[in-house]
Amino acid sequence: MALRETSNRAATVVAALLLTALAAVWLARSGSDGYEVTAVFDQVNGLVEGADVTAAGTVVGSVERIALGDDGLPLVTLRIDGNYRLERGATAEIREGSAAGQVNRTVQVERGDGPELADGATLGLARTDQPVEADQVLSMLDRPTRTQVESALASLAKATGGEGQDLRASLARSTAAIGNTANLAAEIGADGEALRTAIDRGGELVAALAGSRDRLTATAERLRSALGVAAARQTELRRIAERLPAGLTAPRQALERLDATVPVLRALVAGAGPGVEKLVGFSRALRPALAEAAPALDQASALVGDAPHQLARLDPLLAAAQPTLRTLDPVLRSSGPILDEARVRMPDFFSFFSNWADFTSVYDANGHAARVGLVLPPAPENSIDGSDPGAGNLIAPFVRTPGVLEGEPWQDYQDSFLFGAGE
Repeated sequence: MALRETSNRAATVVAALLLTALAAVWLARSGSDGYEVTAVFDQVNGLVEGADVTAAGTVVGSVERIALGDDGLPLVTLRIDGNYRLERGATAEIREGSAAGQVNRTVQVERGDGPELADGATLGLARTDQPVEADQVLSMLDRPTRTQVESALASLAKATGGEGQDLRASLARSTAAIGNTANLAAEIGADGEALRTAIDRGGELVAALAGSRDRLTATAERLRSALGVAAARQTELRRIAERLPAGLTAPRQALERLDATVPVLRALVAGAGPGVEKLVGFSRALRPALAEAAPALDQASALVGDAPHQLARLDPLLAAAQPTLRTLDPVLRSSGPILDEARVRMPDFFSFFSNWADFTSVYDANGHAARVGLVLPPAPENSIDGSDPGAGNLIAPFVRTPGVLEGEPWQDYQDSFLFGAGE
C-alpha cells in the first residue's frame, strides 16, 4: 500500500514537472516569435543571414533573409523579438562586429519615438545606414592623390617585403628581451648573485641583438623610407580626411530629400494618368488633322509673307480716303439723332407691313393679281397723344411713342440714344 502511494506521488510530481516545462516552452515561444521588419540598404557587404540584431548592445533579433528588391537594392528582413517594439522613426545600421573582419557584421536598431511599427513594416533608405568601405573612400580621391597613396603603399610593401620571418624573429626576441629586462629589474635588489645573473642575461640579449643588427638596420631603413613618403603626403591626406565628412554627408542628404519627394512624384504621376490617356487619343486624332491642315498652313504662311507688300499697296488708298473721312465725320455726327429715332421706331414701322404678304398673294387662277379687302368703319373723332395705343386722331406732332402699337409704350426710349437726340 505504501509502495502504491509512493508511485502515485512520483507520477504526480513528474506530471507537474512536465506541465511546468511545457508552459515554459510555450511562454518562451510566445515571447520569441516576434515580428518582421524589412530594412532597405545601399549595400550589405559582410552581412549574412542569421546575423544578430542588437539594440543598445543587447541581442533583440536576427537577420531572417537577404534579397534584392525590384529596384536592385538589398532588402534585409529582420526578425525582432516581441518584447522589443520598434516605433515610427526607428533606424537600422549595419555595424562591424570587430576590426578584424568584414563577414561578422550585425544590424543595430534604435527604437524611434512614434507609434509602434506593424508587422511587415519597411525602413527606407532615409532610415538606414551602413559602414563606409575602404574602396568607397578611395573612389572619392582624385587620380593624382590615388596615385600618391598607391606609391606610398607600394614603398611600404617594398620596405617590408620578404622580411616577415626576420620581423617575427626580431619581435620574438624583443619580447623575450623585454621579459628578461623585467626579471632583471626585479632581481637587481636581491643579491649579488642575482645581479651577476642579470648581467649574463643582458649579455645574451646584447649578443642576440648584435647577431640580427644588419637585418634590423635594413628593416628600420626601409620603414624610415616608407614613413618619409607618408610624411610627404601628410598635407594631401589631411585634406582628404577633412573632406570625407562633407563628401559622405552630401549624398545622404540628397537621398533623404529624394525620398521625401517620391510621394509627391507618385501622386503627380497618378493624377496625370487620365490626362495622359486622353492626350494619347487626342494626338492620334490630331495627326490626320495636321496632315490635312498642311496646305492651309502653307497658304497662310505665304499670305503672312506677302501681307506686308499688300498692306503697303493700301497706303495710297488710305491717304486719299483721309480727306473724305474728315468730310463725312460732321455728316455722320449730324445724322446720329435721325438714326436714333429711326432705330427705336423700326419695330412699329415694320408692324405696318406684317400682313403685306397676305395682301399681295395670288387670289385664284383667274388672273386676279391681289386680294383687296377694304374696311371702312366710321372714323374716330376723338384725339389721342403719342402714348395712347387706342383709336383716335393723333395730336401734333402726329408721332406715336415707340411700342405703343404693342400696348406697352416705351416711355424712356430717349435714354438709349447714342448721339444725344433732343426732345
